[in-house]
Amino acid sequence: MYQEKEYLKAIKEGDRKAYKYVFEHYYSRLCRYTSNLTYNADQAEDIVQEVFIHLWNNRKEILITTSLKSYLYKSCYNKCIDTYRKKKRVSEVLEEYRHAKLMELVEKDKNLDSNRMEILNRAIDHLPPRCKEIFLLSKSQGLKYKEIADHLGISQKTVENQIGRAYSILRREIGKLKLILLLVGACLLFVGK
Repeated sequence: MYQEKEYLKAIKEGDRKAYKYVFEHYYSRLCRYTSNLTYNADQAEDIVQEVFIHLWNNRKEILITTSLKSYLYKSCYNKCIDTYRKKKRVSEVLEEYRHAKLMELVEKDKNLDSNRMEILNRAIDHLPPRCKEIFLLSKSQGLKYKEIADHLGISQKTVENQIGRAYSILRREIGKLKLILLLVGACLLFVGK
């Protein structure tokens, strides 16, 4: 205890040798102690180094009422707590940001699906009535060509021709690439209902 007071007094007066001795004497012990708190050796070393830097930079103002050893261990402990709180805050902020961005993407996707459906519905409205009826039975209700033929009392070949005609008209109305995107989006919406 007496020696610690002497070293502390020397450090307060700017004695680099005393500071070096204290650093070398406690550094590895403090790193082990701090590693047990953080479960991260690199982070533990950073914390211990910060404690020693703080000790040197604030040597004239620091008032140590306990032993130097107790002060260093308590400083490392407090620094671990501060580091944990900062990490937690950063983690919470990042989680809020991630959630906000995810909600933006979901909203954009909903808007895109809405726009796709609107474009597709407008194009479908331009189909001739019988062609439109057969196309909707196939795509929105998911009926097979044979089921549509039986339901409407027409041949399966007529159903195939009308579906082909619908695709041809829709391609002209909204373009080939847009049609593929819209139909994929529409199928996903119909499946989701």
